Amino acid sequence: MEIWKDVFGYEGCYQISDLGRVKSMERMVKGKVGLRIVNERILKPAIDIYGYRIVSLSVKQKVKKKPVHLLVAKAFLNHTSNGKAEIVIDHINNLKKDNKPSNLQVISHRKNCTKDQKGNYSKFIGVSFNKAKGFYRAMIRIYPDRIFLGISKNEEYCSILYQMALKEMDEYDGCKTTFRNYIKEKVNYQGKYLPLNI
Repeated sequence: MEIWKDVFGYEGCYQISDLGRVKSMERMVKGKVGLRIVNERILKPAIDIYGYRIVSLSVKQKVKKKPVHLLVAKAFLNHTSNGKAEIVIDHINNLKKDNKPSNLQVISHRKNCTKDQKGNYSKFIGVSFNKAKGFYRAMIRIYPDRIFLGISKNEEYCSILYQMALKEMDEYDGCKTTFRNYIKEKVNYQGKYLPLNI
């Protein structure tokens, strides 16, 4: 049986289901001529330029486009957005149209960027492989920069470089600007983050 919950911020006007469907509730709305009744109906989602399903929600004559997977996450996974891109909603099976709660997970943007990567990526987060030159490269992204940490023939060594940079970032207690400047200075001074060819 399909379960419906109110859309956060649009209570009494819209509901979202555990199948990823959105419906407009029957209600009175103010129009150009006066009050009119809006009948209950299932909304037909559009597809945005990234392939995600979106719906247009309207309250007090203000229309906003909302991604369906975000509405499902807020209603069924108790996700609360902090307005930053550090935490994202991931489609576990990578099908952007499958918005059931069982297919959605709240993960870090960093993990989402490296999930299910193919091609030049290694099995470790923050490590990529340069096929032409035959070495692994460690990099860390501190928005908006990608900072080079070092290279090696050893994939695990590059992962250690990345993990060390992450640990140091934690010691900066989330002050990304300070850490970004520190790590850039360290890399620029040494020409690399740690000894290169291990």
